Amino acid sequence: MKAGIKMLFFTADTHFYDQKMVDSPQFAKRTFLTVEQMNQTIVNHWNQTVTDNDIVYLLGDVALIASKKAAYQQALSLLKTLAG
Repeated sequence: MKAGIKMLFFTADTHFYDQKMVDSPQFAKRTFLTVEQMNQTIVNHWNQTVTDNDIVYLLGDVALIASKKAAYQQALSLLKTLAG
């Protein structure tokens, strides 16, 4: 690894913006009232664990969004708040 890099993380299935994660607790044990609350909790936990010197590979099922430019921009804005 390059100098200055502390950790290497691999993760998947964040499902940002996925209403099913909120509406179907039997599918996913996420006990949130809103998608926004779920997204913010994931971001908070991520940033408590990962630093800007770390590398994170987010392998799939990142977000469930509409196929529209505004939705892509919203998801990209959220991803930019993640450390690593």
